[in-house]
Amino acid sequence: MADKLLNQDFTAEAPNPMWTGDITYIPTDAGWLYLAGLKDLYSGEIVGYARERRRYAST
Repeated sequence: MADKLLNQDFTAEAPNPMWTGDITYIPTDAGWLYLAGLKDLYSGEIVGYARERRRYAST
């Protein structure tokens, strides 16, 4: 498990040094769709996302 570097302090002083991310899965008629997103804690903007039909995409 990764270290908790933010210690529950999510106050960002500038853009980009602190991002947070999460993954969710969405049921569809074709099966599960997995969605992961990254959010900049300073601006609140989504800075990246990925979607895939499998939880772990092959490389």
